[in-house]
Amino acid sequence: MDSDNSFTVPQILPTSRFLHSTQSPTMTRTLDLVESEDSLDRLKLLIDNVPFAVEASISLRPSIGTSEIWCFNNTTPDTHPMHIHLISFEVLFRVRNEDHTNRIPPEPQEMGPKDVVLAYPGMNSCVQTSPCDLAGPYVVHCHILEHEDWEMMQTFEVV
Repeated sequence: MDSDNSFTVPQILPTSRFLHSTQSPTMTRTLDLVESEDSLDRLKLLIDNVPFAVEASISLRPSIGTSEIWCFNNTTPDTHPMHIHLISFEVLFRVRNEDHTNRIPPEPQEMGPKDVVLAYPGMNSCVQTSPCDLAGPYVVHCHILEHEDWEMMQTFEVV
């Protein structure tokens, strides 16, 4: 059995697809994270109070090559690790839901390109997306498996 674990570092590494600081956001979107119960008293966790559907919501159609600010408005008592497929982002700040004037800076471990942001209870967690360069449908969802199963997920389409 060959146990050689050596490798060669490529001469040219791929360039980062991450946000360049010169890219200005074209718009700001707020995605409300909500919790309720269905008619059988089962937990419902939703984004914008809409059950998951494969067809992209008309309100979530970022344009190819643009950067946006997405704010996850967490109205639930739980922390939700929110993940945006395809798009890396930079955590900008958080604000308490009752006080949008005092911005709370990202935590040290949140510096640099990310694909998950913790949306804390009672807060808006705002990120700036990297420019999308691949058109098509993708999803944004809570990275807690049970919350995905309970439909805390939405389709968005890069157009």
